[in-house]
Amino acid sequence: MVAIRSVASDSDFDAVVAPPPIPSPLHRPSVSARPPPSICIVQFFATWCQPCVRTHLVLQQLAEQFQTVPVVKADIDRVPKTVDRVGVGEVPCFVLFEAGREVRRVGGDVTQLVAMMEDASRRIHLFQETSIATTLSRL
Repeated sequence: MVAIRSVASDSDFDAVVAPPPIPSPLHRPSVSARPPPSICIVQFFATWCQPCVRTHLVLQQLAEQFQTVPVVKADIDRVPKTVDRVGVGEVPCFVLFEAGREVRRVGGDVTQLVAMMEDASRRIHLFQETSIATTLSRL
């Protein structure tokens, strides 16, 4: 079973979805050493929200199917500053982040959640293919 990471605080959230560090101009790592962009899907939920419980079960199944996509859950009562900053107005709310920026947002619609997981998986796969092709072209 794939673990879905929980964030316990606003600072924990920032550490999970923050963009990767920008390398120093003095240090030029090879393309193959370049870290992937931080791509993840965050489920904003509340423990008292029944639709959140139902969609979380679906999210667990999707996390098994799309194992390359990191999934994080954030209890809105534990990350209030993040909720305000991201603009979460209702739960459940799923947000796809890439390099710390919101790419896509959906509510509790399972069809849209599946599409979001597919999108995240494509983004990760595309990055991996590009990195491999660039590395091979330099050989």
